[in-house]
Amino acid sequence: MKNALRLLFLFSAITGFSQKDYLLQINDTTVEVSLDEILKLNVDGKSLEIKLSAKDTLVYDSDLVSFKYSSDYKISKLDLDEGIS
Repeated sequence: MKNALRLLFLFSAITGFSQKDYLLQINDTTVEVSLDEILKLNVDGKSLEIKLSAKDTLVYDSDLVSFKYSSDYKISKLDLDEGIS
């Protein structure tokens, strides 16, 4: 009985952290998805298997510079006020 309760607690803790961060819309059907989750959907009578993935490398492009970077990092843009260098 103790093992069953431990497994139940562990499963609920794991599923509690899995969050569906994206909305996928196909025609008039919208579903919540998370990255790398395989979905099986019926859209307009057709069975579809869909997986949403993120790119490993992204591109930053501005007027002055352009470069590729790992998607593990977040890039932000900071505009300095006049007189600050």
